[in-house]
Amino acid sequence: MIRAAFFDVDGTLFSHRIHRVPDSAMRALRELREKGVLLFVASGRSVAEVNRLLPPELLFDGYITLNGQYCCAKDGVFFDRPVSKEEISRMLEKVERDPFPLVFVENGRIYINYINPHVEKVEAYISTPLPEVRDLREGLQHSVYQMIPFVLRDREEEIMACLPNCRKSRWHEGAFDIMDKDGGKGNGIRRVLERYGISKDEAMAFGDGENDLDMFPCVGISVAMGNASEQTKRQADYVTEDIDNDGILKALQHFGVLE
Repeated sequence: MIRAAFFDVDGTLFSHRIHRVPDSAMRALRELREKGVLLFVASGRSVAEVNRLLPPELLFDGYITLNGQYCCAKDGVFFDRPVSKEEISRMLEKVERDPFPLVFVENGRIYINYINPHVEKVEAYISTPLPEVRDLREGLQHSVYQMIPFVLRDREEEIMACLPNCRKSRWHEGAFDIMDKDGGKGNGIRRVLERYGISKDEAMAFGDGENDLDMFPCVGISVAMGNASEQTKRQADYVTEDIDNDGILKALQHFGVLE
């Protein structure tokens, strides 16, 4: 029996084609709640960004946000792990030597060193306003949960070599997230399941991007959306329909969770 379900936001719950949550997904989550299934967001975005995209009538029992770096429930925050100041300093040295567009994500604030056409293209793809341009050294005075280089895959290894205590998670061909080595959506799911006394086999997760792969080993049923990347589809237990073709509802019906 499924007792908990975890949902990525971009491309899974929120359609960037129609710029909202599809009606079938709204219905599916409402029916899950009526059956007593606990519902959780699992996103690379912050709580504020998630709430900007998702309608208020969608009720969740908790949020795994910032790729597992900031997890909260109705009774407050139960995990909070920003990137260390040492790693922030290493990244600042790297980007000052060899500039590239870099976003720092705090819990309530997002800012970037500079904006170019590449940044504009990627941010438009995920229906996100351009971040404010600020001095990234501000990150030394605040809690930064993610660093996002807007670069292609050929620069990943070079950048990560400077950050021994961090891990990466790519969500677009033109950008990837960097977080503390103990981060990741999967670690967030494990903390949620332990907190609520739910076994792995009683949980399922839905995603479409490479940053969702971290969730799949942590649940009994992993579902890739029809619009998912090929790598995500290969590693999922089941590939459902596209987000805009009732993918979430059809997967839940396939596994008999909903009728």
